[in-house]
Amino acid sequence: MRWNPDNYSGLKALHVPYNELWIPDVVLYNSAIGNKIDQHGMTYSIVYNNGSVLWVPPSIYQAVCKMDLRFWPFDRQSCKIVIGSWTHHIGQIKLQPWTTWRESEILIPNDEWDLVNVDEQLNEKKYDCCEELYADITYTLTLQRRSEVYKTLIMTPVFVIIILSLSAFLLPTHAGEKIVLNSITAIIITYLLYDAGQRLPAIASNPPLIVLYFGSCLLMTAIAFFESTLVIKISRNYGAHPLPPFIKQALSGWFGSFILNGQNSQVQKKANDEELSSKVQAETSTLEFNREWIMFASALDRIFFIVYALIYLIKIISFYVTVL
Repeated sequence: MRWNPDNYSGLKALHVPYNELWIPDVVLYNSAIGNKIDQHGMTYSIVYNNGSVLWVPPSIYQAVCKMDLRFWPFDRQSCKIVIGSWTHHIGQIKLQPWTTWRESEILIPNDEWDLVNVDEQLNEKKYDCCEELYADITYTLTLQRRSEVYKTLIMTPVFVIIILSLSAFLLPTHAGEKIVLNSITAIIITYLLYDAGQRLPAIASNPPLIVLYFGSCLLMTAIAFFESTLVIKISRNYGAHPLPPFIKQALSGWFGSFILNGQNSQVQKKANDEELSSKVQAETSTLEFNREWIMFASALDRIFFIVYALIYLIKIISFYVTVL
């Protein structure tokens, strides 16, 4: 493999096909396609007159990496690439980490990931099969997902869901649009869950927090759907019966004033006004009962609005504190 350039018209290098030279069997240990050992392209080698050989084959490595998607789409992943000889020990092949890769011109930008850091470590290990030590180089890649696009695709619908869900409690108690609004919210959440399922791999542990958030929102929407149905039924069909005394007493006090914002004067009105005749009282009793039930339905809407607003606020704060 060595020659004197003066004897060959100053020739100092030769381009030799890879299959005419001995090629080191350096492979990816943690390959995701383990049955494919030859991962290198069929490129020429450059043989210099001093006996050194330069062989830079193009390769695509598919490594096994355990991902933690709990904070998706704001996650940071750490993956390892373990490279070493398959059959040659340290006395036959000496591996050395290549540090010049840090030059920015050899790194190709990625639309989804930012390469935050790379740590390399040379390891020597003895296996049960052999007495010699085998070397490998472990590269630990720290990747940060680019989340600009996901802020629009994922985070914007989060606030839309909150607005739609809370708006249903602000509609009149007898309005059938409450059912329509909750149905639209449920459809949006179901689509977002389906879309997240298509984007994410199947995982058995650490489900993404955003997926858990959408799942809880779907459950809350189902509860709000039932509450809206109950409120509409109360507002339309309970005028013939008086409001239970304990509910009427609760709405007549400070709690009712706070929830109904001072609109509970009808509940506080005495039903046995002596100035009214019995006939007038009989005619107005149904309207009075209906007003009381509508007031109770309004109180339910206000309570659910406050509870849901607090739950959504706690969820958003918890998510951002946990992720950031």
